[in-house]
Amino acid sequence: MPRYELALIMRLFGREKKIEALKDTIVYLLNEGHNVRNVKSLGDRGLPYQIKAHGETHFKGSYALLDIDCKIEDMNLLRRYFSNNKNIIRMTQTKYERTYAAEEPCDGMEDVDYAKKLEELKRGKLKNNVKKQSFKI
Repeated sequence: MPRYELALIMRLFGREKKIEALKDTIVYLLNEGHNVRNVKSLGDRGLPYQIKAHGETHFKGSYALLDIDCKIEDMNLLRRYFSNNKNIIRMTQTKYERTYAAEEPCDGMEDVDYAKKLEELKRGKLKNNVKKQSFKI
């Protein structure tokens, strides 16, 4: 099954109600046969713009990230579930590989011979000074 990251914006609740809403969402995902790898609560924040959902206008919300394994065919069912869930204002899904692409390993910095570079710089300055003097004469 492909791996997805779901970004949820939930209604602003107290701590207990927020935990209960997340737990209901996770139980639904597990009952549908999906694997929940990780859950992160990003806290309560102001929304970048007002969002109307379920007949209400929201200015603040609770952000959460869910790392799940889900069949591609079930994504439409999940979108429908999240759009009908009154506790969730907005849901966005992305493929995990797209968000956290594997980076190429770093081989480190190349060794630099600073003494040699200094000599090259000194020679370059001396040549520049000689040229400037030749123009003055």
